[in-house]
Amino acid sequence: MNTPEAPVREEAAGGKRGFMGHRPRALWLALFPLALGVLGALFLLYPRQGRGGGPAPDFTLPLFDGGEWRLSAYRGQVVVVNFWGSWCTPCQIEMPALQEVWETYRDRGVVVVGVNVLDSRDDALAFLRETGVTFPTGPDRDGSISAAYRVVGLPTTVFIDRQGRIAHRWLGPISRERLTALVEDLLP
Repeated sequence: MNTPEAPVREEAAGGKRGFMGHRPRALWLALFPLALGVLGALFLLYPRQGRGGGPAPDFTLPLFDGGEWRLSAYRGQVVVVNFWGSWCTPCQIEMPALQEVWETYRDRGVVVVGVNVLDSRDDALAFLRETGVTFPTGPDRDGSISAAYRVVGLPTTVFIDRQGRIAHRWLGPISRERLTALVEDLLP
């Protein structure tokens, strides 16, 4: 008996083919090490410390203890802006140094302000109580301050000179010695 043959459907072993005929999983496995290498190189090449030079974007920060803090009100003073989160272990490590700089230099025209990122109010307040932070601190509720300062990781500390220009940026935890040196660099 003669029966018509069913059309032959070609399908590669292992499933469907995706972009340009490659299997998605195979493509992912091939590109993953490359992507990981590129990201690692960017992290290593991204300067932990960098000179700024441009004007510091003005911002208004709602404070945890009430009121608001506005950068432009501190023109003529050195301002240290620290981006942190209570869940960030390096932030926990560096916070005592920031508090010490605040206590040591505020009578010399240095202001330290903390911008809390991606945190709950309760966790942030508990962290501030535990670490004894007294400098002005508040939440970046919509992420606009972090975006304006191009924060790519926490902690990030930005040093603003008396003319309102970004003088230094530091990505990652900063030591007490480096923090003090960068503040001293901006004092007369």
